Amino acid sequence: MLVGLASAQLAGQASLSGLDRLCLDGAGGSLVAVPFAPSRTAARLSARFGPAAVGGIEATVGVLASRWLDRLPAQRRAELVTGPTLDLDSSDVEVFGFLKRGVARTYEEKKAGRPLLASWARTGLVLAADLLAGDDDVRPRAAGLLTRALANLPVAVRARPLLRADSGFFTGDLARTAVAAGVDFAIVAPRNSALWRGLRRGRGDGMDGRQGHDRRPGRHQRLRPGRLAAGHLHGHPPGEGPRRRDLR
Repeated sequence: MLVGLASAQLAGQASLSGLDRLCLDGAGGSLVAVPFAPSRTAARLSARFGPAAVGGIEATVGVLASRWLDRLPAQRRAELVTGPTLDLDSSDVEVFGFLKRGVARTYEEKKAGRPLLASWARTGLVLAADLLAGDDDVRPRAAGLLTRALANLPVAVRARPLLRADSGFFTGDLARTAVAAGVDFAIVAPRNSALWRGLRRGRGDGMDGRQGHDRRPGRHQRLRPGRLAAGHLHGHPPGEGPRRRDLR
């Protein structure tokens, strides 16, 4: 079934309903390694996948990525394994119908699921993923998602990775996990009272009003590297700030 799903994606299908269209394509079906399962069958079988099965799929993606890298020209391979960037992203996918399971109302009152992805930015390869309900907070899962993504990164990657995440992932657990794993990171910091308190305390350590922060209008704050003492922002590891403090 997984081979059929992968083949469907290569054929341009983005949802399970695309399997039904491909089942009707006799010519295209003769070109794939396995027959396409109907969408209902694929959904029923997918529901049986537990954490162990999902982890096995993610690990297999890492193995296939390593084989893919080995087949690339040396110059292209060197570009990819130097300075890899990992992106944490989540988005709400609106659904309809009263019988949908695993979804919930978002703050916009839309019934939605919330895919949570850790991707290798330069290749567009998803290394780890979770599917949450529309009202689930992504922050408690972010650190674990990063750990899984790093485990699935091909062993040929030599340079220190960089993690990028928006303000929805601004949490101490993610920062501590990144520091422990030797990952540089840039995380959007929400502009709130805790942030401004940290900046005011920073001025007491020699940071003047022109350095270390940017008062451009907007909802988020950019903290320039090396201008905040460790621990000024709530949730950062005690005694150490992020390795890269360019928190946008």
